[in-house]
Amino acid sequence: MKRLTSLLLIIICLCLTGCQSIKSQKKFEVSATVSEKLYKSSYTTFITIYNSQTKSTTLIPIIHPEQYFVTITYKDISETFDSKSLYLSVKEEDKINMILINYYDGEDNLVKQTLKLPE
Repeated sequence: MKRLTSLLLIIICLCLTGCQSIKSQKKFEVSATVSEKLYKSSYTTFITIYNSQTKSTTLIPIIHPEQYFVTITYKDISETFDSKSLYLSVKEEDKINMILINYYDGEDNLVKQTLKLPE
């Protein structure tokens, strides 16, 4: 019974923390700054699989593709994008046009802000 009560309490807490829903959004064009660029080359890792019937192991390769991270900052909002074309077209400290999206709840309180690349 204690387990059921504890589980019910945890579920109620999780539900209450997620009650803040987004009712509207507003979009603005802003000039943001490229604050960081990071390139990660591709690499391979291996997963070991053990077969208990044959008492043998097999290595399975997992190939991780290269990544081109660009962090863009506007005021105190930062978003990181993995885009090769963006990475190759900008330098750190460049100003680029971005879309700032403000999300509001039912009482017009700001809930969240994000940056998106223009389409």
